[in-house]
Amino acid sequence: MKIKDQFILAQLDTTLSGYRKAISELSDKLKSFSAESLKAHLIGKDIKIDFLKFSDEYITELKSNEATEKTGSNLNTVRNHLIDFNNYDERLPIEFISTDFIARFENFLRHERMMKRKNRLGKTYTKKGKPLPDASIHIYLRDFQSLFSAVIKKYNRPLLELIGIKFNPFEDYSIIPAPEPKKRNLELDQIIKVRDCEIIEGSRAELARNLGRLSFYLCGMNAVDFYKNKYVINRGRLEYCRSKTTGRRKDKAFISIKVTEEAKDLLEFAKSIPSRYSSIGCLNKALSKGMATL
Repeated sequence: MKIKDQFILAQLDTTLSGYRKAISELSDKLKSFSAESLKAHLIGKDIKIDFLKFSDEYITELKSNEATEKTGSNLNTVRNHLIDFNNYDERLPIEFISTDFIARFENFLRHERMMKRKNRLGKTYTKKGKPLPDASIHIYLRDFQSLFSAVIKKYNRPLLELIGIKFNPFEDYSIIPAPEPKKRNLELDQIIKVRDCEIIEGSRAELARNLGRLSFYLCGMNAVDFYKNKYVINRGRLEYCRSKTTGRRKDKAFISIKVTEEAKDLLEFAKSIPSRYSSIGCLNKALSKGMATL
């Protein structure tokens, strides 16, 4: 069980010499490594980091967890735009991302551009994207920065002075601040118009009207919580944990709201939503189009 071929032995000696040199450079920090973490360090030392590949793996992990699924979907949106900007190439070496790269990406988002996407059947189609306003630019660059922070967290170990990614371009780039949101409070007469509006049964406008009213009666319950359908009725009160903030509060954002007479029939309508839409994203799109019609 010994290797006798001198050529193979020479190749192995080169590899082992490189490992031994890397281990000796760790000096006292070696004590902090287990055998498994040392193996990971040696194997990953010379790996070129593909930012888009990492983003895909990171987003998939987020979307597999119910608490972070929405965050994963948001980050996937900016990843798609990065692929469009990268001439649809899904490989992006991390060293290519500089302050100039971010500036050109921002400029790309501010103009009409062609975007490649996949439909529900997995087929690729092309559509034209509209120029994005400052509010959207802020969100996209913020999410881009989040992805970059995640890749730094994975590959850098500052406590051991092991810094694989030596430059964070977002530290030298000023992301445009989020604009002051417009006040969008509805007047009483608008709420009454929504309630009394006659629309086609089964349409997206009906969906928007009914869920809009129900959300109003339940003090702002979100579409995602109707979609998850994890609420219970206890002694005339609807109880649930608000998805948007459940991961940030010790009480898991528990909410209890009295169910009014106006809300009871609409709750029956809401029960059908999970079977009508394959994801919360599809529901949100239907709501958006339905609200525009409404």
